[in-house]
Amino acid sequence: MGAFLQLGNFKLLSWGGGNDRFTRTPSGWSIDPDFEYNKTSATWEVVSGREMDLFNTTGQLNKVVMRHASMFANGRFVHKKKDGTKDGKVIEDSPLVELLENPNPLQSGEEWLTEVAINYWVYGNNVILPVKGSALSEYPSVLNNLPWKQIKIKSTGKRWNQTKIDEIIKEYRVCYSDGVDDIYKPSEVLHFRRSGGK
Repeated sequence: MGAFLQLGNFKLLSWGGGNDRFTRTPSGWSIDPDFEYNKTSATWEVVSGREMDLFNTTGQLNKVVMRHASMFANGRFVHKKKDGTKDGKVIEDSPLVELLENPNPLQSGEEWLTEVAINYWVYGNNVILPVKGSALSEYPSVLNNLPWKQIKIKSTGKRWNQTKIDEIIKEYRVCYSDGVDDIYKPSEVLHFRRSGGK
């Protein structure tokens, strides 16, 4: 009997059985097993960790995501200033366009945007760390995509009466095997998320 696999907006029909089934909550999060609803202390929320395996081993999903990522990464950036006209005035030699075309020392703009799109469509999330070389700079000097599979989000345990993200999320922690983690406040990163969708 066939079974449906849904990852974000992608629904695929797969055949076969076995006990290796992928499950994901509608919001894309699974709650840490130690979480109890009556606790007032902060809790950890993590993704299931199987998304990239499915992306790499399911050809139909890989093809759709990579096509979208390729189209997204092949765009051309233009920085325009609003000047009262319909299209706006193009800013020549924009430092923002230069940053997006060369976001960090290890990736070209196309590689970086491809990674943004893959993270967004496979995990439903992408976290960007903008790094300023100087506090006086208007724009960051570097943009890095943090490895979503290694990110744990520490929440405050509160969700409904808050007005700011730092009242909901305490920190983003990038966990490494050596035990030395990188920790970022919500104000230090740009977190793009995609809702479950149909």
